[in-house]
Amino acid sequence: MLRWLKRIFRRKSKRIDIKKILILFSYNLLLREKIYVKIKLGRWYVMIFLLFVVIVILLGSIKQISEYERGVKFTCGKFSGIMEPGWRLVLPIFQSYKKIDIRTKVIDVPEQEVITKDNVSVKINAVIYYNIFDASKALLGVENFHYAVSQLAQTTMRNIVGSVTLDELLTGREQISVNICKIVDEATD
Repeated sequence: MLRWLKRIFRRKSKRIDIKKILILFSYNLLLREKIYVKIKLGRWYVMIFLLFVVIVILLGSIKQISEYERGVKFTCGKFSGIMEPGWRLVLPIFQSYKKIDIRTKVIDVPEQEVITKDNVSVKINAVIYYNIFDASKALLGVENFHYAVSQLAQTTMRNIVGSVTLDELLTGREQISVNICKIVDEATD
């Protein structure tokens, strides 16, 4: 704009054209307003973009825990609580979670050869039914709780059967089963 003003005043006629000066000033003001409007719109674009990013992150943070599951939530790697069934918010980067199925599990113990108290070799097998009461203990206390329960039941079964005679084994199956359940329950609590 200064360039135009200098041109106007350098004319030989020394006549100042007020009309041109007003046009130049108004053009300069319009330019400034356009720049201001662009800056203002630019701020709105940034705000809308940030709002969009926040909404996308929040929608990605919603996790569903089913009725038969419990979630174990970790914040910055530390245990921070149990997540009950429903939609739960897990913030990415800072929080993570692990689902634990609390339904009753069935494990088939493979056939094993056991020697009874009276030195008779017997092949036995079993079926284990168990469920999880505390998801945090199941996840934090043991690396693989399914395998741990299976191995504990097999060991207990071999120990109990090894401590009775063949006659007691055949006649007292229910009592032996109750003893195995009692020992496994005490060990897994």
